[in-house]
Amino acid sequence: MPKVKIDGREIEVPQGTTVLQAAEMLGFEVPQMCYHPGLSIVGVCRVCLCQVEGMPKLTTSCSTEVRDGMEVGLYVPEAEKARRGVIEFWLLNHPLDCPICDQGGECPLQDIAFDHGPGESRLDYDKIKFDKRKVLGPQVILDEERCILCWRCTRFTQEVSESHQLMLDERGAHTTISTPPGAEFDDPFSANVVDLCPVGALTTRDFRFKSRIWEMGSSAAIATNSSVGENIFIWSKKGTVERLTSRPNLKVNDYWLADQSRFDFKFINDPMRLTEPLVRVGDNLMETTWQEGMKALAEGLGPAMGRGSNRLGALTRRHLSNEEYWGIQKMVRGLGGSNNISAGRDEQMTEARVAMLQRGRILDSVVKIEGADLIIALGADIEKTHGVYGLRIRKAIRERGTRFVQVSDGDSRLNEVAMARDSAGPSGAAGWIAKLGGALNRGDKDGIAGIVRGAKRIVFMINAGAHNTEVAAAWDSFESTVTIEGTMKPMFLDDGGNIMGAALLGIGPDYYPGFKRISSEESQAWKGRWGGKVHGEPGLGWNDTIAAAGKGDVQAMMLFNSGRPGNWNFSSQEIEALKKAPFVAAFDMFAEEVQEFADIIIPTPSFAEIDGTYVNQDGLVQLAQFNILPKASPLTHVLHTLTGQLGGKPRGRAAIDIFREITRDVPQFADMDYGKLQDQQGIRVNYSDALVGA
Repeated sequence: MPKVKIDGREIEVPQGTTVLQAAEMLGFEVPQMCYHPGLSIVGVCRVCLCQVEGMPKLTTSCSTEVRDGMEVGLYVPEAEKARRGVIEFWLLNHPLDCPICDQGGECPLQDIAFDHGPGESRLDYDKIKFDKRKVLGPQVILDEERCILCWRCTRFTQEVSESHQLMLDERGAHTTISTPPGAEFDDPFSANVVDLCPVGALTTRDFRFKSRIWEMGSSAAIATNSSVGENIFIWSKKGTVERLTSRPNLKVNDYWLADQSRFDFKFINDPMRLTEPLVRVGDNLMETTWQEGMKALAEGLGPAMGRGSNRLGALTRRHLSNEEYWGIQKMVRGLGGSNNISAGRDEQMTEARVAMLQRGRILDSVVKIEGADLIIALGADIEKTHGVYGLRIRKAIRERGTRFVQVSDGDSRLNEVAMARDSAGPSGAAGWIAKLGGALNRGDKDGIAGIVRGAKRIVFMINAGAHNTEVAAAWDSFESTVTIEGTMKPMFLDDGGNIMGAALLGIGPDYYPGFKRISSEESQAWKGRWGGKVHGEPGLGWNDTIAAAGKGDVQAMMLFNSGRPGNWNFSSQEIEALKKAPFVAAFDMFAEEVQEFADIIIPTPSFAEIDGTYVNQDGLVQLAQFNILPKASPLTHVLHTLTGQLGGKPRGRAAIDIFREITRDVPQFADMDYGKLQDQQGIRVNYSDALVGA
């Protein structure tokens, strides 16, 4: 490895390391504005200039690779003089907006100008005036006067999102950022340019002039609107979430965040949120105290708790934390004596997932698609459902020359980069997989079959219901009957923020936590942990549980949701059945979807108000930290209290204690703790343990 000496300090670095990177390894703070690790290197800001022995002129440290024996002067007089000149030119027409600028307090231009710039300006003429509020698109507004032309935003749209919707317009001192004539900046990843902008020239509509950095608190969290598990920072002020920004994690989302995830927080601040329990009195739901609400909840659930097999039913949405899921299934199984528990209408969710894991054929990391020769995307538009996974596909095509095939019946931006396209047809994903298998077995060399035959490493990204029995069976047949030279790996894209966590932790009628199939023998082990009411008779799935409640066979229903309105999407038949149920307890942030049939509604907090862990699409367990005080008692606390009221023995109440219990009882989570999850930015589940007892 080459050695380099920077301002008298020597370091050995890997081949390909730049002078800037080597300097940062040594602890130097290198002034930089255009450089970003997720973008190409252009060296246009010139503020990172350095002197390299043997070179006749100063060079940019961001674009100069280290050579063995190189000696670099980073803070030598020549470099500092040039740096002052660059900064002076930046400030010639830059507005004095600092007191009102959105970037104030987190602006590298402020810091660089103070540390390295001239003490006073030599400007003796009027500044050039630009547009202070140029609307680029639905989300982003540009202040042209603040822009220093670092090209970060234009490079992002050219190199990462590939929308090519931002460009440089005009020349010289009149150069500005603009959109092509007649176009708007509606890129589904548009707000990433706001994160990239170092000077507050680009702002989002919803955060512009809202808050200053020192007025807000931030915490590291996980976006729960999709199974990607994008890493985010939550920013809040006085108990109100103000914005979400991207948190870099090369295992998941690189440096980026889909707009659909970035703006998925407005419901947290909704004034219609519930903060006190509602209890049905006659035809109306009336607000009551938490003490009275918990008492009514225990009384309503009492007749169904442990009174015969499967008399209690529980339905959850797919974005709760692992700790919440653990508490729910312990309550339902340990106290309720029921296995009627489900996280979705697909009754075979867990069974199909286990079948895939047993074969050891699922792609275990989205990062690996960047090493594929061929990617086949089958089903719904990945950029719309799984955001940054679309950027991974583009990166593979751009940097490796990966071939891409899009099989979808709808419009998609990814159609632009596909070498071949096809329709899934009326038989859907399962039918298309069978059709491709037939073509390969016949020896077809044309069309998509020919493309598949010519590839060595193939990834199928199937976005058609990860746990659909028909699709799983089609893939099973395809994989067992088709023989080609290359390797094939499927990646089944889930449709919930923590559906993998729900499956691993027993939110399903056929499996205990850890994918242990429900049986009389297996139930004995869980009885020792949760109590004597655990039994080995499989429960009912989503549809059958609701139907049984409508007939009175299931005496009490528990519905768990802690997210945006519209999550339940109950059909009219389901609503009618729930109206007839003897007792329905809803745990929700809003009354809207459950008020027709709920006998009691217990308010729940949002993802921004709790600590917890989530398992993403790749099986990566990630930690999220609360940002604001909860507007309702955390669900884990409610279940802890309810356990005591129903005669159980409550254990851990705090999320960290519950996670310790999970790591003790579920082998896939062994050796994990909150500290490790935070330090390592997530730890992958040990799926080999998922096969035991499956």
